[in-house]
Amino acid sequence: MWTRPVAFGGIIGGEFGGSELSSYYPTPQYEIRFSPIIINGILYYTHFPGSMTYPTSWIAVDLHTGQTLWTIDQPRVSPKLLDSPSVATAGAVTLLRCGQILNFISPNQYGGIAYLWSMGTPAMVESATNIQAGSTTYNLFDAMTGEYILSIVNGTTFDAMTQDERGNLICYYINASRANAYNAPTLNKWNSTKAIMKYALKTGVISETHPANNLWSWRPPKGGIIPFSYGIEWSVPIATNISGAPIDLSYSGIASGVILLAQYSATGRVTGVAFQSGWIIEAGYSAVNGTLLWGPINRTQTPNTRVSFGYARNGNTVYAIGNGVFVECNINTDNITCYSLYTGEKLWGPKHFPNVHPIGHFGWQTVIANGTIYIWTYGGDVYAVDLTTGNVKWEYHTPSGGIESPYGPMPLWVRPTGTVAGGLLFLSEGHEFNPPLFRGAQTIALNITNGHLVWNITSFMVNSVKAVADGIMVGLNSYDNQIYAFGKGPTKTTVMAPNIAVPVRTPITITGSVIDISPGAQQPAVAMNFPNGLPAVSDDSMTKFMEAVYMQQPMPTDVKGVWVKLDAINVYTGEVLDIGGTHTDSAGFYTVSWTPPKEGLWKILATFPGSKSYYPSFAETSITVTAAPAPPTPPDYTPILTGLAVAIIVVAILVVYDIISVRKLRK
Repeated sequence: MWTRPVAFGGIIGGEFGGSELSSYYPTPQYEIRFSPIIINGILYYTHFPGSMTYPTSWIAVDLHTGQTLWTIDQPRVSPKLLDSPSVATAGAVTLLRCGQILNFISPNQYGGIAYLWSMGTPAMVESATNIQAGSTTYNLFDAMTGEYILSIVNGTTFDAMTQDERGNLICYYINASRANAYNAPTLNKWNSTKAIMKYALKTGVISETHPANNLWSWRPPKGGIIPFSYGIEWSVPIATNISGAPIDLSYSGIASGVILLAQYSATGRVTGVAFQSGWIIEAGYSAVNGTLLWGPINRTQTPNTRVSFGYARNGNTVYAIGNGVFVECNINTDNITCYSLYTGEKLWGPKHFPNVHPIGHFGWQTVIANGTIYIWTYGGDVYAVDLTTGNVKWEYHTPSGGIESPYGPMPLWVRPTGTVAGGLLFLSEGHEFNPPLFRGAQTIALNITNGHLVWNITSFMVNSVKAVADGIMVGLNSYDNQIYAFGKGPTKTTVMAPNIAVPVRTPITITGSVIDISPGAQQPAVAMNFPNGLPAVSDDSMTKFMEAVYMQQPMPTDVKGVWVKLDAINVYTGEVLDIGGTHTDSAGFYTVSWTPPKEGLWKILATFPGSKSYYPSFAETSITVTAAPAPPTPPDYTPILTGLAVAIIVVAILVVYDIISVRKLRK
């Protein structure tokens, strides 16, 4: 639908051209350059035009048009924070971390208010759910304008960030210190709304005269500097031993109101993921009040294998978790086992995956949605597994990468870049930013019901989180360092017919076009290449055509157009005549010959019914059909014939008279 650059991208050319090293910086796959936030049809992101060490601005973009709504070159924070260790220089750009819609409901007011949060300083960020280590200041901004509101200071690193049913920003973390009343590590819950409300009461922003009534009003103080401790809802001790043996539980996931903690003994590391020595200890705690729900349980595992999903943060097991269950996946034995989040009871497994490519053992990743766990491997394998039974619903395997892939099949990126939305699973092919840049990578969209490939397009999105909202998917393509927006495009249909009256049963020519009027079609490069408009094309032609339009790839020679239906409607009687239909050509043009069978004033309706790629459109024109002209009246030859007959008779009489006269003379 549109593209916009975030940095110079593609082939450098010039003195750097002609080698495998002649491409602009696409960022290593371990640096997430594009972490999109979408609220109310607005896309927000931190702009990194160069190195990850210096973001230059925040940008707000209309998701539907790609147009910039505002840019903040240096998000402003309170002057009181300029000497804070978390702000390197005055007005430094902090990391745009998340969005929030606070749906505040009370007897005094109700309704959602949208905010943006910045947390921490620019650095390598591998997950959208984990706050960067060292983050201590969290800044609140208005999502409509980007204006700074307040800061929460002296915080800590969060293990999990989520929201409750009212949109309150909820964060959980483990404090490993024993310097507390419990003399034990604690599990803690923090609420941003609680922190702001408590500060507003204490500072008189809202009066304490009637605390109950004033808690009905949401009044975040402009320029407020709020202690982090104001937002702590509870702090509870966690288990430190099992059967007398010491344990050290760490955060592993949260879903369905349950926090999962786990520990295992690492035997070594490969690509940042630890192997376990034969056991994993797990426990479940309530996300509501921190109560221990079950465990700790010591589970026996296959020694020296990785029982994690995707990657392990700080050596901890990261599970697939959701829909009331958590799933342990053994990457080396190709097995998965499912447990209840509420009781810790094993529900099924281990189940073995079929047809896993050996390269797949380098890493797996997952997403849970609609009672199904979707699993993809580095080796290009994708599986949909029913969470109730453990049965594999379908499997998909990427095709061979040929000489472009050293792995055999096209690998799938196993960092958290998979997204489920609109009945599709979006995944990214490719790996290895070191030269030569991985070639032929695709973004693929799989049908989550049957695993069929719905569409694919050339793009290297392994360093971009893909976000979907309002039927539009956005991601950063490292091949050219541009944000791409994919979705159904709007169209414009035209129709023309003779503008003079035509007699009935006289053939006429009807012409028109179907044009793609997506915002991208108005971008200068596209508009110059298609001065008559960007043609709408068939779904089968979409991938190659879009690559040619937006990615400087060769234009395919077999582009097919779209179907257009034509009808004639009598303006006075409403009678409808089916003219038929036709396909547009590769330029978006169509033409139809029609012989009007009846006279009258007719409206010609051209309808493009839409497709999987485009929304429908229509156009109208009109023609006047008159009665056929009366046949010409034949000439009346009677007088001529009568005169001729008389003349013939006269001549005949004269001839006879002459003959008689001659005979008389002879006598």
